[in-house]
Amino acid sequence: MVRVMVRAVVLLPLVGLAVGCAATEPLATAPSVTVEAPLTEQELARTWVKIAAPHGNMKTVVVRGPDGYVALARDQPPTGGKLVGPVVNHLYRSTDGVTWHKLPLPARESIYGKVDLAYGAGRWVMLEHGGQATFPWTSTDLVAWSKPSVTRAFDAQHVVRVDGHFFGLGPQAIQESPDGVTWTTVPLDVVQGRAVASGNGCTRPCSSTARSTSTA
Repeated sequence: MVRVMVRAVVLLPLVGLAVGCAATEPLATAPSVTVEAPLTEQELARTWVKIAAPHGNMKTVVVRGPDGYVALARDQPPTGGKLVGPVVNHLYRSTDGVTWHKLPLPARESIYGKVDLAYGAGRWVMLEHGGQATFPWTSTDLVAWSKPSVTRAFDAQHVVRVDGHFFGLGPQAIQESPDGVTWTTVPLDVVQGRAVASGNGCTRPCSSTARSTSTA
């Protein structure tokens, strides 16, 4: 069964390095906006349909691209014993979110497999978790994939595209890239970076647990 993971900005401690604004700049008052009318009873009554899929018993990440949707599924087949087997990934593409077609994937290079997917600036970025470190894969057509050279400090387990940049979110650092190929490590005094928020000309990382707060 396909389980869609919705990316959302949640209220978490804002910590670490601010990108695109001065570290001491206060948050500006949000401009007034026009509030849309609430959904009608007819709109709320629309039926949701579960879409059966042959894989994805661990987690399925769905990302919207220029030609529809792409789903990265993680499956961990049973081995028949107490030990679990290696993760098996599957990649699907759909133009309407209903009919899905399987796509090829680069060979797995670790037992943990591919863990996340993002799109921006004409390029797909997919992370593979290698146990001690993580490395990105990139593709412009979802067929040919290449692996950019990164340092061992690259330890992102989630990837998002925010404000024209890719951000790889890891336990104690954030990786930043404008194109998914060249990455810069931004150390943070946080534990488990989870999201990146952008607004008022600033881009700030969010963490689920803050050891201390830094504005430097």
